[in-house]
Amino acid sequence: MTVIPAVSPDVFERTVAAYQAKHPGHPLTAGQVEQARALAMSEQPVETIVSIPGTGRSTMLELLACAVRASGGQVIGISPAQLSAHILAESLDGAPVYTLSRWLAERQQARSTGRSDAEFALGPGDVVIVHCPEILTPSEREELLQDAVDRGALVRLTAGR
Repeated sequence: MTVIPAVSPDVFERTVAAYQAKHPGHPLTAGQVEQARALAMSEQPVETIVSIPGTGRSTMLELLACAVRASGGQVIGISPAQLSAHILAESLDGAPVYTLSRWLAERQQARSTGRSDAEFALGPGDVVIVHCPEILTPSEREELLQDAVDRGALVRLTAGR
């Protein structure tokens, strides 16, 4: 299954230039730009990136979030625990971040009651960034991925080594 990427090439390049102008003392590395580009412009509904600590993953995620928002999509961060949610929130430049249990409970309640809470809505062009996906149980992972993909949202899993 292929999808329309969350970010077009021209929007991504403008986002990189804007990010560089906003952070002149903190230049992006070629690896950060390429990883963010791959996640932003992929035609796959689910992508995974694995990196070791200290390689600039937080900066890369910030660039990705900026590019998605510049394209009109929303970014939602999901993490299995409160501590890692806090770490992810620092990377996503103001995007909402939830623990996995809260996100799944809110999405389940929305489906069962038919309510449409904009805070927990997903649609085409939205990107769900999942921090520490290796900690999720198989059923949690399946529920999260299926729910997002069913609504046309993209999922980007960011794992550490």
